[in-house]
Amino acid sequence: MNQIRERFDSLSLRQKITIGVAFLAVIAGLYGFTTYQREKDFKPLFTQLAPEDAGQLTNRLREKNVEYKIGEDGASVYVRSARLSELRLELAAQGLPRSGRIGFEIFDKTNFALTEFAEQVNYQRALEGELERTVSSLREVDHARVHLTFAKQSIFQDNRQPAKASVVLKLKTGARLPQASVQSVVFLLSSAVEGLQPEHVSLIDQNGILLSRPRKAGAAEEDYPDILLEYRQKLEKDLLAKLNATLTPLLGEEKYRAGVTIDCDMTSGEASEESYDPEKAVVTSEQKSEDESGIPLASGVPGTASNLPRPTSRPASAQTGTKRKTESTNYQASRSIRRTRTPQGAIKRVSLSVLLDQDLRWEGVGSTAKRVLDPPSPEKIKAIREVVSAAVGLVPERGDLVIVESLPFDATLKVAAPLAPLPPVPPKPMLEIPVPILPFLPAPLKDPNVLLAVLVASVVLLLVLGMAVFWFLRKRKKKVTATGSAAIRSRAASTAELENEDVSSDDRSFEERLIEQQDLQKRLEQKELEKLKMPHVTTQKGKILQQHITEEAKKDPMMIALILRSWLHGG
Repeated sequence: MNQIRERFDSLSLRQKITIGVAFLAVIAGLYGFTTYQREKDFKPLFTQLAPEDAGQLTNRLREKNVEYKIGEDGASVYVRSARLSELRLELAAQGLPRSGRIGFEIFDKTNFALTEFAEQVNYQRALEGELERTVSSLREVDHARVHLTFAKQSIFQDNRQPAKASVVLKLKTGARLPQASVQSVVFLLSSAVEGLQPEHVSLIDQNGILLSRPRKAGAAEEDYPDILLEYRQKLEKDLLAKLNATLTPLLGEEKYRAGVTIDCDMTSGEASEESYDPEKAVVTSEQKSEDESGIPLASGVPGTASNLPRPTSRPASAQTGTKRKTESTNYQASRSIRRTRTPQGAIKRVSLSVLLDQDLRWEGVGSTAKRVLDPPSPEKIKAIREVVSAAVGLVPERGDLVIVESLPFDATLKVAAPLAPLPPVPPKPMLEIPVPILPFLPAPLKDPNVLLAVLVASVVLLLVLGMAVFWFLRKRKKKVTATGSAAIRSRAASTAELENEDVSSDDRSFEERLIEQQDLQKRLEQKELEKLKMPHVTTQKGKILQQHITEEAKKDPMMIALILRSWLHGG
């Protein structure tokens, strides 16, 4: 390292600058070569993308942390060649790009070198791309592919070919394209392409189900029985909805079943009728003509005088000729012409059937119960028949038929019989009193309820009096106990003094004297308690309470009973 530094220091200033410039040139070359290789490594992932597809694609690549580059036209995306195939498979599995077709922006750049055929192909591509974008904007459609075939013109009628279109729809998961939307797509394509008729448009979904059946030009409805069947089912569905809306509030939803059958005339035609009335004649044309012709005879003075400018007057000459008169009148009888067109799908006959449920009732209970079914009355059936006929607009002259019958439904027959009720439990008397005791009671107390009320009141009063006496005795005992305790304390004090005097003169041990002192104190306390012990007090409170309640019951027994009942229910 020191040698390299010595060598570098021994170089002149010019040599040092040359070495620095060469080093920088080498670094710049290496950087340029690396950048060129990196730029060369980008390959086109997708080209000619729609703006919305390019935006979704770049967002998805950004979420995957994939290095990408957008082309100068804004419709191409480039990624590293190492991950090109992998990214194409991943994005194709996710449905990207949704539309590889371009629209009319293909004509933004003018190219004078294109031939007429190439311009026609670009126009077809642009129109298909625009139609794909429009159809894909529907709520149920996830992606659409449109293929167009333009009309082929020819001077010969047999060589002419009409325009046609085929559409493949990829519906969203769980979505279903209604028939109204199918017809909308068909008319959208036929209106966007010149010379394209709706019957030449075919629609299928991703499962290969044909959504729009192409129809031949001039074909009648009889050639498509599925359309006729759908029309008939729609009529029957509408009539059944009217029938249900009429009968549900009247009978209930589960009390009837209705059916509708319509016989439609699917043929169509035209009839022309011309009639004449010979009794009515009218003048259609009238012509009159009159001709008159004559030959004059020579008269006057012959000679030069008659040929001068101012000839002399000549007497009138006699003339001879013919006269003809013609009249022509044309009459024509009265005539009437009637043209009748029979529409397709005219109703020939309507048949209705209504089945009514029967009411169910049971005679008896339990295993011996008998099921009895009550059908609707004839008046009710007649009223329902008239209501149904008016609701759907039946025409008897056309042969319409309505049948109303009554039969028990299976759900009605499976109703289980009611269970037998439990036998009623007789109420227990509030108080059972032996019969021999009743004659010895007063008349008001012979009622068990009154007697029970009196007894309960007696028990309550005894409890109240007992509590009052107990409280009084306890208070008095506390007072006596306090007095005795004071006397015992004074006696104990005097005894202690005596013992102290004896201790000074006694030679016994301390333990013996302590035990003797404790025994003496216990004997003194027992004697004092025996002196303070009160005699047993006996009262006749039960007899007094019973006598009081008996007197009150004799005066107003109902009041005593109400008081006791309210006390019992009130807790």
